[in-house]
Amino acid sequence: MFQEKKVEQNQEVKGTEREIPDSKAYEPPGYEEIATMKPEEIKKEFERLAQALDEVSSASKDYQEKFKRSQADFANYRRRVKKEKSELEEKHKCDLIENILPILDNFQRALDSCEEENEFTRGVEMIYRQLKDMLFQEGIEEIEAEGEEFDPRFHEAVDQIEGSEAEPGTVVEEVQTGYSLGDQVIRPSRVKVAE
Repeated sequence: MFQEKKVEQNQEVKGTEREIPDSKAYEPPGYEEIATMKPEEIKKEFERLAQALDEVSSASKDYQEKFKRSQADFANYRRRVKKEKSELEEKHKCDLIENILPILDNFQRALDSCEEENEFTRGVEMIYRQLKDMLFQEGIEEIEAEGEEFDPRFHEAVDQIEGSEAEPGTVVEEVQTGYSLGDQVIRPSRVKVAE
């Protein structure tokens, strides 16, 4: 009469211990077979089908949860990579600027040591301004120092001046210009501070 076809459970769900039936291995009974089945057999078949449906539904929910977690993990990964890339670009920019600053200082020293203005000094000054403008376009800013209150985050004290008219703790002279990029100090200003 009704021959129950064996459900093969050889497909393993990765990440779970449960196995789900292969949908092609089981064929429900046809109308003619159902018509000849006893009520107990129909009830038994219904219970078996309900159990199989529950198992498949549960496996489906597991897959959906895993998929959602995978999507969230991937979104977090993309954000992390984007942030790391941005931080790395910022670090490389800071390193490059840090290497350029001594050149900028040497141009400033050369201009300060020139006693007379001529075409050569004007050319050096033009190169100095171009280099400085290029750095400013990249977001570099000079750190304000002279006349400001000494702040160890932005200033490096190289000397203390006694008998100055300025209030104690005030920067009275800037020895070397400091630079920052956004919130990051690339090089602190080297300063002399009133005692």
